[in-house]
Amino acid sequence: MEVELLKEDDAWDLLKKKTFPPDINPEFVREESTCTLGKQMAKKCGYLPLAISLLGGVWSERNSTREWELVNENMDAYLYNIGDGDGNESKLEAVVNLSYDDLPYHLKLCFLYLGVLRDGESMAAVDLYRMWISQGMISEENSDKSPMELAEDYLRQLVSKSIVQAKRKDARHRTKFTSCNLHCVVRKLCLSMGKKEHYQVQTLEYTGGRFSSFLDHALSRVKTRHLVIHFKAELQEDDGECNDQLGKEDSCKHLRSLHLHNDITGRVNIELPSTVDFRRFKSLRSLAFEGFKFVRGKLPRGVTRLVHLRNLRFRKCELDELQSSISNLVYLEILDYLISKNTKIPNVLKKMVRLKQLLLPRYDRERIGDYRLKLDKGLDQLEALQGLNSLVHENSCYTRMKKLQRFSAYVFDKESYTAIMNAIDSNWERLVYTYIVVEEGWEFTSTNLNQAFTCRNLTDLVIYAHLGRLLTECWSNIICSNIAILCLNKCKIEEDPLEVLGNLASLKRLCFHLGSFIGERMRCPASSFPCLQVFELNDLQELREWKVDEGAMPLLLHLYIRRCLGMEMVPQGLIAMSNLQDLIIEGMPELGRRVMSDNGGREGEDFHKVRHVSKITIK
Repeated sequence: MEVELLKEDDAWDLLKKKTFPPDINPEFVREESTCTLGKQMAKKCGYLPLAISLLGGVWSERNSTREWELVNENMDAYLYNIGDGDGNESKLEAVVNLSYDDLPYHLKLCFLYLGVLRDGESMAAVDLYRMWISQGMISEENSDKSPMELAEDYLRQLVSKSIVQAKRKDARHRTKFTSCNLHCVVRKLCLSMGKKEHYQVQTLEYTGGRFSSFLDHALSRVKTRHLVIHFKAELQEDDGECNDQLGKEDSCKHLRSLHLHNDITGRVNIELPSTVDFRRFKSLRSLAFEGFKFVRGKLPRGVTRLVHLRNLRFRKCELDELQSSISNLVYLEILDYLISKNTKIPNVLKKMVRLKQLLLPRYDRERIGDYRLKLDKGLDQLEALQGLNSLVHENSCYTRMKKLQRFSAYVFDKESYTAIMNAIDSNWERLVYTYIVVEEGWEFTSTNLNQAFTCRNLTDLVIYAHLGRLLTECWSNIICSNIAILCLNKCKIEEDPLEVLGNLASLKRLCFHLGSFIGERMRCPASSFPCLQVFELNDLQELREWKVDEGAMPLLLHLYIRRCLGMEMVPQGLIAMSNLQDLIIEGMPELGRRVMSDNGGREGEDFHKVRHVSKITIK
């Protein structure tokens, strides 16, 4: 195993860092005997960073030298059991086993599920939480937290023990994590432990042939609880006489989750043949499709008979309508159409009283017609309502949804906008994610804009409506805004918006798109945008000059300038942006040459302004 080893003192420092929170240094750790013990343990870890991090996770719940000594003795036993083997690899395997055995039972199950990830693959944290919840891994007993909050806490514990790696929150979320993955060595342990614990997971690739035979072969080898299939080829339709053989009942009885993913490059959707019948998967609690289209635009056969389903997901799928028999799924907690489009859901949701998370599809305006979906009785307990469309969805229970934590909406009229803003600000105290898109086609006033800026629970705002000179009328209210993401499209702002928007103290991402600003000059005053991390200027045809005063955007990390063809030079003020890491200039040959000459990548006349930026991309 080719890894860089740490020096003794660096290894001990890393062990302390992983054992204790920042700025915590207990008295017993400063004792010479503890220091000696720590360095001995670092040596037993082979000075491997991963092994030391995992050991720190084990030690983090021990608060005395004696408890650390017990871990040391356990470590000797694990090393003895594994044997010499390949020196560093055996040391790492011993620590990984120690770390796993130190987990409480409920975290072991959550960890073993992560075996569905392929090498190097990540999973969105919210999707992981939903899977854990659907499998009954999250216990709400004696807790006033929601299942999603508890799931996030479970992931936090696994990350703190270094047995799971996670990407922490970005500018878009108030939640702690955005995605997670396993180190390849930890993943290997995860799979081997799953076999020992009779908690088998499989991740397979379908490359052709009869799908029923492929599935039967996969399930007959081991008692699989969770199965993920990545499709590298189109499904071949089975013969009619083989319909009932898709997943023989005995081999399917252990299966609790089945996820089907289209991985064919260049194919947004692949067809799921009508012969595929899901009736035999009687014990499924989670069923997911990604990148599929369905015959006659309807659900595959047998799905509405899976009465134990808790989680039903369609991502990037073509599905014209759900049958009303979807209400048979009385235990369903999560109905997920995220990133799918134009699916008509019948007005039966009020019968699905256990539904906690409803993620609705997008709708093309020209295809809505007279379709309407009522969101009323029976949905009071929702914790997530995403993709609400004011043209399609008739919601009469905003004030009763007291448990809502995640909400997003596309708003096409003043009445809906006002109702939604009032609910966000007054009724939904538990919100962690709020995303509002103000669509064009209605009169958006300064009163409406002030509602957005003063709404304390609004985090993400996208505006397509005409703004003209409205921003200057909201100066006094903008200072107290909690908006973290702001994207502007087709707004036709007439006056420099940066002087006003620079007062958004919580803003982390600001994007200007085509037609959002129709003036020629922008200027960032000193001390403006104190928390901004990402700034985008896209397709601003009238823009000629952008000035940046010293002290503006002190935390900016990423700057993207695309197709602003009239922009004449890179701002002088970029010199002072010491945190800037990434600059992209796209579709602007003249400006690109001012930064980097065409001849062999030589420096252009503006290069000195961005010399400190570690990554510069000219397209």
